[in-house]
Amino acid sequence: MLNVGLARQWLASFSAALCMAIAGTVFTWLTPIAVQLTSKDSPMPMSEMQRSWVTGCASIGNTLSCIPIGVIAYRWGRKPVLLAAGPVALLGWILILSTRSIPVLYLASVIHGFTMATAFCISSVYIAEIASPKIRGALCGQFMTLYYLALAYVDILAYCTNYTLYISLLTILPALYTVLFCFMPETPYHLMKTGKDSKVVEALNWLSPQNDGNIGDKFIEMKTSVNNNFSWKDFFHVKSQRRAMIIVMIAYCLKCFGGQISLQVYTTQILSTLTGNSSYSIILTTVSNIILCITCFISGFLSDTLGRRPVMYVTSFASGIFHLVVMIYFFAYSSNLKSFSTVNLWIIFVSMTLALILGNASMSIFLPTISAEYFSTEGRTLGSGIVHAVAGLAAFISIISYQAIKDYVGDYFNFLIFAVCSFV
Repeated sequence: MLNVGLARQWLASFSAALCMAIAGTVFTWLTPIAVQLTSKDSPMPMSEMQRSWVTGCASIGNTLSCIPIGVIAYRWGRKPVLLAAGPVALLGWILILSTRSIPVLYLASVIHGFTMATAFCISSVYIAEIASPKIRGALCGQFMTLYYLALAYVDILAYCTNYTLYISLLTILPALYTVLFCFMPETPYHLMKTGKDSKVVEALNWLSPQNDGNIGDKFIEMKTSVNNNFSWKDFFHVKSQRRAMIIVMIAYCLKCFGGQISLQVYTTQILSTLTGNSSYSIILTTVSNIILCITCFISGFLSDTLGRRPVMYVTSFASGIFHLVVMIYFFAYSSNLKSFSTVNLWIIFVSMTLALILGNASMSIFLPTISAEYFSTEGRTLGSGIVHAVAGLAAFISIISYQAIKDYVGDYFNFLIFAVCSFV
């Protein structure tokens, strides 16, 4: 028999996770068309460094927005902030559609950074606060599934359409998200904090199974757990919150410098360099993202059964091994120690894909859940905002430094850094 309450939790979580899908599109939309835009026949001519800065500006917008978004979500609610992400993303796409100017692209990317900040800071908090403990890990894991599904969506659109139609079709997702999320409830925890007891009961009734006799107990439990005197200073003065902040912040920075961010941006460019065929490289990247999406979906369900910490240790170490394989390949290839062949291409493609899959399993899936669970109920949005501001800065550095390291040292050194961070 269908459990209506759990079905509604899945629906609300899916709606919030669509914001992550939008974040995936605004962050990686340049990836499948990077080779085209840096070529002589580009509809918007740009250099490789300008291309990296366009993507990097999204991380700048993300960094600047995270803490204000966390404060707003703490004071006025999770839903209003999440709901604003759709129209803001639409504004960015409209700017991109209407210009052929690189500075305007920088501006649009900074605006898109707001949507990224909202997705990464608030989506996981919203899902954690509406989800039952038994399925929280699965639901938080699935919001990363939609992120990688969006990456495959971007690749397919880029392969099948021209530049203008490509950008136009990317506006569909934020429009759909805005309409759907309008009908979702605010989280019971925020309603409780603001003293709206009647709305808390309504939200609990909507999210709980039919004829659930424990709603009264849940209400009392939430009432006793909410502390309206929480302050951002508690992150530094309260030992448990300070420890949670440090652990989660280090983990997110290792994720950024461990290749999870840079490879989302540069995979198509890397494969295009190796194959000499941009269309073929897009197909390979699409396959990689689809595999990531499937494994992310499966891994989300495993987090509540196998345990987060053991899986993170094993998969991080294995991801580092595959980064080392790619590093050795690039070092040998750039030094002309062996000739390039189809076998070499498949070795590097499979190794990069496995490194992404394992790194995704260790960090991208579990970090949102861990972040939501480590912080107290009152500190989730503020803590998430601070952590993701630092992570956004780390992402910006990793994106810009990748291109600089590639130009002045070589691709192999980037993958050496990825391997070291994965092992750490």
